Amino acid sequence: MKQFLSVKRRTSLFVILSLILSLTNGFTARAAETITVTLRIEQDAATLLPPKQITMTADDLNRDYGIGLATGPDAAFSPLRALAKYMTEYRGATDETMSRYIMAQPSSYGGLFMNGLSLDGTTDGAASADALSGVYWNYAVNDNVGSVGISEAALSDSDSVVIYGLWSPYPAEDETLYTFFEKAEYTTAVGTPLTLTLMTHEIQWTPDSAVKGVAGATLTAAACHDENGALQGGTPVVSAQTNSDGTASLTFSQAGRYVLSASRRAADGIHYDISRPYALVTVTDAAPAKTPAATKVPAATKTPAATKTPAATKTPAATPSPAKGSNTTGKKVKAPAKPKSVAAWQINKNNPRHAALFKKKNVTITWKSVKKAAGYRVYLSKKKKKGYKKLADRKTTSRYIEMHTRLKKGTWYIRVRAYRKKGKKRIYSAFSKPAKVRIK
Repeated sequence: MKQFLSVKRRTSLFVILSLILSLTNGFTARAAETITVTLRIEQDAATLLPPKQITMTADDLNRDYGIGLATGPDAAFSPLRALAKYMTEYRGATDETMSRYIMAQPSSYGGLFMNGLSLDGTTDGAASADALSGVYWNYAVNDNVGSVGISEAALSDSDSVVIYGLWSPYPAEDETLYTFFEKAEYTTAVGTPLTLTLMTHEIQWTPDSAVKGVAGATLTAAACHDENGALQGGTPVVSAQTNSDGTASLTFSQAGRYVLSASRRAADGIHYDISRPYALVTVTDAAPAKTPAATKVPAATKTPAATKTPAATKTPAATPSPAKGSNTTGKKVKAPAKPKSVAAWQINKNNPRHAALFKKKNVTITWKSVKKAAGYRVYLSKKKKKGYKKLADRKTTSRYIEMHTRLKKGTWYIRVRAYRKKGKKRIYSAFSKPAKVRIK
């Protein structure tokens, strides 16, 4: 009987411990959650914060940092939370004073939007009193402009986050662009031209959209102050203008480490219409030219005996070239079927599904995917039957494809073609039926 009670007691204890572990398991897993991201802050033509590593833990998800960030299960490791963590660790902000550093307001679309910033917290907490207010603050993750609110986007470990401020052109027709370089770091030598391309996505809120060069921007290189990439006075040592393809070349006269950036004035000549990109370049001393070794004069050689001329060989018959539209094995590559169900409409700002994407004259385009298509090209025209020009390329395996763009006021027609690849060439389908959209 005692043995039975002992076993029963041990079993009960095991059940209790299991229940305790199961109840605390979620908390334990969450408490161990930690991510480290790289944060950078840009405003107009100035770098406010060079790349800085910020580590966030589960404890940060339980703080609203005094600006109303979500906490608990609805909290996210967002760009705005990373900024608040930076202000706390490196700028002396507290939850009580954070509103003097970050001016954030509830958005009608959910979450918060940022309408002011102060690195030293000398404001009264109102965006109108801050020197960096009156600009449009946005963010990009891994060089892709965010498609949801700055307090809602969920970051992952090792993400690169840029928070940037530019003038808000709305309701003007001019558009501000997020820009970036092809690489984060470059290497060149003294006297050797370094060719760079400044890029942006054709559709700012769609990461899968094609990239294009940014023309008319001023590329600059300034000396680094330290290994973290801080500028030494910020005075450019070399600069160049990007051409129509967004490329330019910089030539350095001294070895060292430099910060690469770029800026471009808006049409009004006052504001800036591109975000400030960032990259590092290491310039090494030019390698001295080697003096070629003296070559020996070869000793006189005997004249060889005459050799017999070999019998002429027959020229092999030419092999036929592969037929157009076939691969090297002779297998023909068929054009894909044309896309169907193409539709387009102006985004409704009252639709919660598209609230985060809403901008004046923003348009949604959708179509049904084509079996085995490698991608799609979208075309745009003011006329239904002619004048179509490329709008963007899109790659996806989703059943239904959705993309966003911005169009000027008026009536537009959109057509889509699918394509398959044959080496470096594309085999296009027929055009889809045109979709009509009217922009008010």
